[in-house]
Amino acid sequence: MYRAGDSRRRGARVSLILALLLAACSSRDNGLSNHDYESMIDRKPPTAPGGQNQAPPIPDLQPILATPPPPALEQRLVTVNVPDASIPVRDVIIELARKIDVDLDLDPNIQGGIIIYAKDRPFSEVIDRICELANLRYTFKDNVLRVELDTMYHQDYQLDILNTVRTATTDISTATDISSAVVGGGGGGGANNSSSTLNTNSHADPWGEISDNLKQILTNSNPLSQPITTNLSNGETATTASAATPVAPAPSRPASRPPA
Repeated sequence: MYRAGDSRRRGARVSLILALLLAACSSRDNGLSNHDYESMIDRKPPTAPGGQNQAPPIPDLQPILATPPPPALEQRLVTVNVPDASIPVRDVIIELARKIDVDLDLDPNIQGGIIIYAKDRPFSEVIDRICELANLRYTFKDNVLRVELDTMYHQDYQLDILNTVRTATTDISTATDISSAVVGGGGGGGANNSSSTLNTNSHADPWGEISDNLKQILTNSNPLSQPITTNLSNGETATTASAATPVAPAPSRPASRPPA
C-alpha cells in the first residue's frame, strides 16, 4: 500500500544525495572553489613596461659547419724514413696506409726491404717510388689501396679493328716518243722512245701485327729470356744469352767433291 510518509522520506534522501554531490563538485583537492576557478579564467598575461604585450624574441640560427670531404690521394702528405733495408717493405706499406687512413689489400708474397726517405711528399708519389724500388704495382679505388707483385697478369682490351687483311697493287706505266715532237728534222735513224713503269704493293694485316707485338712483349717479359750477367775474376762482367733464347742453327757446309 502506497503511503505519503514513505514518499517524503525518499524525497529527503534524494535531496541529501544531490547536496553531497554538489558539495563534492564545488570542492577540489587543492582547496579551491568554483569561484576561484572562474576568477582564474579572467586573468591576463603580464604586460611589458611599455604597456604592450611582446612575444619573446626568436633566437638567431646558429651556423652549421659541415664536415669537409677528405683530401684526394694526391693531396695527402706523408713523411717516411727507412734507413735500413732490413725493415720489411710490407711493414712500411702498412704504416703508410695507417697514416693516411685507407683500407689496404696486401699481397702476402711481398718480400724484401728498401731504403727510402721522403718528407712532406704526396702519398701517390711516395707509393710510386716504393713500388718502383720493390718491383710492385698498386691500384687505389674506393678508398682501398691494393699492392701486389708486379708479375704478368690477364687483362682484356677492346680493339675496334676489322678482322680483315687488305692487299693493294698499283702499276703505273708511261711512254714517250721523242721523235714525234721534232718538226722538220732530218731523217736520222735511231730509237727515241722512252718508257717507265712504277709498281707499288701494300699489305695491311693489323691483327697479325698485334699478334707479333704481343709475342715479342711476352718473350721480353719472361725472366728466362733475360740475358745472364756473370762477374769474372778480373772484375769485368760477361753477358751471355739466356737458356730460353733460341740458338740459330749453324750454316751447313757444302759437301766436298771426291778427287778426280
